[in-house]
Amino acid sequence: MSDAAERAKILAEYDERMLACRQGQHRWPHYSTWNWKVTLGLKRRPIAYRLDMECEVCGKIAHDTIDANNGDRKRTYTDPKVPEGHQGYRIPRHLDVSRSDLRLELVHRIATRAEVIPAKGKAS
Repeated sequence: MSDAAERAKILAEYDERMLACRQGQHRWPHYSTWNWKVTLGLKRRPIAYRLDMECEVCGKIAHDTIDANNGDRKRTYTDPKVPEGHQGYRIPRHLDVSRSDLRLELVHRIATRAEVIPAKGKAS
């Protein structure tokens, strides 16, 4: 199968929940539910704060670490657990699928269900 055919197949079969998240719309829990952890250094002074948040849609986990001294933030991710037989969150890198490709696939799926609304000032 060619890369273009494999890419088209993956996009067409990609899990809709993950598709919405992959193109940039993760839904993180409300800040009031965040459970921060602190790393203590010498003299039991805080040196870093750590927060793990799980996307409520796809299950991807963001790991935030904030330096207690200068406020710098570092974020890493863990991919969501995928049920047996599903594509998964990752798309093979060699297929070069962009966020725009993911958005277009999402728009394609939305277009089949969207309510048609006439443009302002146009008769229907």
